[in-house]
Amino acid sequence: MRHRHGPSPSQSVLRRAWDRGFRLHDHGRELLSGGAPARPSGDARVHRGRSSAACPDGSPRGGHPRGRAAPARGRHGGGRLARSRRGGAHPRSPTRRAEWSSGDRSAPSRRHDGRVCGRIAAVTASAADRIRRLRERIRHLDRLYYVEATPEVTDLEYDRLVAELRSLEDRHPELVTADSPTQRVGDEPLDSLRPVRHRVPMLSIDNAYDAEEIAAWGRRVEKLLDLDAAADPVEWVLELKIDGVAVSLTYEHGVLALGATRGNGMVGDDITHNVRTIPGVPLRLELDDPPATVEIRGEIYMANSDLVALNERQASAGLAPFANTRNVAAGSIRLLDPRECAARPLRFLCHGIGDAAAVGVTSQADLLTWAQRAGLPVAPHTDVFRSLDALVERGTERIEQLHTLDFEVDGFVVKVNAFSQQVRLGTTAKSPRWAIAWKFEKFEATTRLAGIRVQVGRGGTVTPVADLEPVELAGTIVRRASLHNADEVARKDVRVGDVLVVEKAGKVIPHVVRVEKHLRTGRLPAWQPPTHCPECDTPLVRDPDGVFIRCPNVDCPA
Repeated sequence: MRHRHGPSPSQSVLRRAWDRGFRLHDHGRELLSGGAPARPSGDARVHRGRSSAACPDGSPRGGHPRGRAAPARGRHGGGRLARSRRGGAHPRSPTRRAEWSSGDRSAPSRRHDGRVCGRIAAVTASAADRIRRLRERIRHLDRLYYVEATPEVTDLEYDRLVAELRSLEDRHPELVTADSPTQRVGDEPLDSLRPVRHRVPMLSIDNAYDAEEIAAWGRRVEKLLDLDAAADPVEWVLELKIDGVAVSLTYEHGVLALGATRGNGMVGDDITHNVRTIPGVPLRLELDDPPATVEIRGEIYMANSDLVALNERQASAGLAPFANTRNVAAGSIRLLDPRECAARPLRFLCHGIGDAAAVGVTSQADLLTWAQRAGLPVAPHTDVFRSLDALVERGTERIEQLHTLDFEVDGFVVKVNAFSQQVRLGTTAKSPRWAIAWKFEKFEATTRLAGIRVQVGRGGTVTPVADLEPVELAGTIVRRASLHNADEVARKDVRVGDVLVVEKAGKVIPHVVRVEKHLRTGRLPAWQPPTHCPECDTPLVRDPDGVFIRCPNVDCPA
């Protein structure tokens, strides 16, 4: 909108312009640079009028052609604008009022409005720079939190940065971009989900259920490749199989353009409106030279701790709790209203790509390294092996460590590492020949915690054990479950009297998956780990840099 001819902006308007343009510019500087916020002095304040496409004197918006600085305010902050050094009466003087009332549009008036327009451009440029730095800072913090799992600031400090960015964008809507961290959640629900055809089919993976089946699959792969094992060995990748929803994310020139479900493998549903609400999904890849188009494959899921908190909110609102993490993820990602999806704490992990040639990598391991560099979170505990025997050994160890994960897995995925070998192996009508899912049986049950006791094991390790109300699990009656260590009890906030979800995977003894906190009644006291050995009463010691508590008495009867 162009300036209307008329008197210059009032002092109160200019003062509000100062508040909007510069106090916001300095707000939060301490978080960005680590220093204390600096406030301009009274003489440094710049006045700002209404923005326009062009100045009244015909010069383009972006600065007065003469580049004059803003008039200085009086030493005491005064209530009037400083008189122009180039002449012309004060805008509130009787002379100027007479000029306006008589319709005189003299050169001094145009010069004054030109200076105001230049100041508008200066304030806008300052806001644009602050917005740019805020976006960079927030994206950096997102990377630290979701990709590297090393948060640098508290949630409160992060929220303040986002609030400042949103406030600046509200005042400068012309500076809002689709990939801004504030633009994740849309305002309107969709009428329906649009079908999307995948550029590269999203095939399912064949299953294996034990080490013998994995070994048989490996022999088939080596036979098909017909390689000299000594000169050109096959490398194998072991990944966690996240129990979530498979999705495809398409980025065009580094900007998220499309999110789609797997569907039938050929055609899925457009869920871009919901994918944008997931904090771990970057709206822009952190690459200086991103590919023109790249299709990322991954899994959308929900953490166990997030499900606990979500069900507490459901109970407080009088709504039914969600049964498990996979169900809530699958239902949330297909919601028509992105605001509803944004209220459910979903996460994303990258595990593949539609066309590797787009990013110039040659193996699965290299792809995951590229994904992390691009700002995409990848699944933890991914390893490369030169032999399937070593892979199976590590996988068996991983099953015993599932209790340390805050998300559900329903097995592993074993892949041939080299993309050139994957291409040679090809696919069947339904599945790739270069990958297989190593699945193990998992059983869950819900019961109440009757008590927590400790037992002293080998090496003097003191381990908490959950005494459960008897429950049937995998065809047997279970009365106990491992709590592993005191840190595990604290992390999951397990308290006597709680209702627990207990899981048995493979041949591993049952462990506690999560607490159904929405069913907690009254104030249950937190469990306190013992300070003395229950067998010999010796003071216990904690491993330096470890999670275990031990009895140091070598003569302990345990």
